[in-house]
This record gives sequence, structure tokens and C-alpha cells, in this order.
Amino acid sequence: MFIALTMCPASVYQMMRGSIVVITALMSMAFLGRKQYRHHWTGIVLIVLGVVLVGLVSTFSPKAGDEPPTVGSEWLGILLLIIS
Repeated sequence: MFIALTMCPASVYQMMRGSIVVITALMSMAFLGRKQYRHHWTGIVLIVLGVVLVGLVSTFSPKAGDEPPTVGSEWLGILLLIIS
């Protein structure tokens, strides 16, 4: 996670960490056998859409500053965040 933090802005890092809710819901279904109701699935879908939107906007928007990181390194940072 900390390597990914060096590859993307802190705001994107925090938003991408919001995907932990989705992972927790999937793990509770798989290992604990809990049922997710309609309002749970609605929340999970909204979180996934938000994470995807933040990831896309952060990689395709123009950067302000002297030397922005390359798009490939930011994609790698986002990928590392999702894996971690």
C-alpha cells in the first residue's frame, strides 16, 4: 500500500481504499455465509462506480506541477492498491 501511495496522489489513495468495503462484503459472503440484501448490493455498486470513476479521472486528467508521474506508474499504483 505504501509503494502505491508513492505512485499516486494521496486523495486518490484514500478514495481507492474505499474498496475495502466491497472486499469485506464478498469475504463475509464467502466465508461466513452471510446474505447481502438489496440495500447492501446498492451500496456496493455505488462504491465500485465511485472507485472506478476516481481511478479513471485521476489517470486521464492533466496534472498540475513540474514533472507529473507517468500514466503507467499511476495505473500501477492503483493496481497495487486494489491488490493490497
